[in-house]
Amino acid sequence: MSFYSKDLDQNQITDYLTRVCPAKLTAISGVQRADILGARTFAMRIWLKADRLAALNISPSQVHDAFGRHNFLSAVGATKAQ
Repeated sequence: MSFYSKDLDQNQITDYLTRVCPAKLTAISGVQRADILGARTFAMRIWLKADRLAALNISPSQVHDAFGRHNFLSAVGATKAQ
């Protein structure tokens, strides 16, 4: 299968496919797994200020762990939680 959109860019298509399609495709009898090939995923780069981390007594690994704990995929929409 291939996917194309006049409204979404490649990153947004990948995001939609990641959130919606695998669950729907694997629900089909005989489908074990749905892989996305050629995915264009979003990325986040974070620059840490060493002096600020030291002042707060926080290590880079603690920052990494915090992002890992709060990383999730969600549907498009709004949330009222933090």
